[in-house]
Amino acid sequence: MSPKSAWVGLTVLSVAVFGAITIKVAPIGLLPDIMTAFRIDKATTGLLVSMYAGLVAVSSVPLTRLTRRVARKPLLLITLAIFSTSNLWAAVADSFDMLVAARTLGGLAHSLF
Repeated sequence: MSPKSAWVGLTVLSVAVFGAITIKVAPIGLLPDIMTAFRIDKATTGLLVSMYAGLVAVSSVPLTRLTRRVARKPLLLITLAIFSTSNLWAAVADSFDMLVAARTLGGLAHSLF
């Protein structure tokens, strides 16, 4: 592997990690806006954060075991594509159910990342 390709890979991975952490905690600051936009109560809105974290915690080991024979690089690229798609879906969600579904898909992808 050339030094240039190593830097490109490291940069892509760094941006992906930054995005994953940001997406995980971004809804915390947006909870009041989400609550207002979808006309739901605080407790239900807060489930967006706790459901995501719980899903990542519960699904990490099983999904890792299920994919242990899959080549790591393609799996990482597929996971990042699913993660990115789920975040775009969450950004354009026009209902709370759609937002929860997008966050669920993102949480499953995050558990493999």
